[in-house]
Amino acid sequence: MTVEEKMRIAIKEGAKSLKNGELPVGAVIFNGNDIVGKAHSSGESNRIYLRHAEMKVLWEVDEKGYTVKERKNMQLFVTLEPCMMCLGAAMGFFIGEVYFSMESPVDGAVSLLNNKWSSDYDVLKSYTLPKCYGGILREDGKLLLKKYIEIKKEGALTDFCKTLINLG
Repeated sequence: MTVEEKMRIAIKEGAKSLKNGELPVGAVIFNGNDIVGKAHSSGESNRIYLRHAEMKVLWEVDEKGYTVKERKNMQLFVTLEPCMMCLGAAMGFFIGEVYFSMESPVDGAVSLLNNKWSSDYDVLKSYTLPKCYGGILREDGKLLLKKYIEIKKEGALTDFCKTLINLG
């Protein structure tokens, strides 16, 4: 399965959020070509803001009891660059690689940590920054955000999406 095929699955997962009127973010964890977990953002309508897609799928897969070695071979695919909370959770999960569609210069943690992570931290051999790759099917990720704007019209998350589209 290609990187693009895996990202399409995350984008389909994000579309489920959109159908529920939620910020359209989807996340899928792969072990090789096998899906071991998938989730989409939810909670916005109930004002539960920590239910990010990444957090949900990391929690789901964490409960399956994989070893650290197995986790380091897993890949997280997500439609939007993970925020600091989600990238930190991915690091705590020991995920090996993170792939995302849309960059999020507003609150995304990947570029921030890539620029700040020091080789001095290598003493924490088990707690390392995963390899991160962005811009996978960027236009498809952007389309999800545009559809969200069409549905919601206004609000803080609508403004957030407009900013990301204009920056991307």
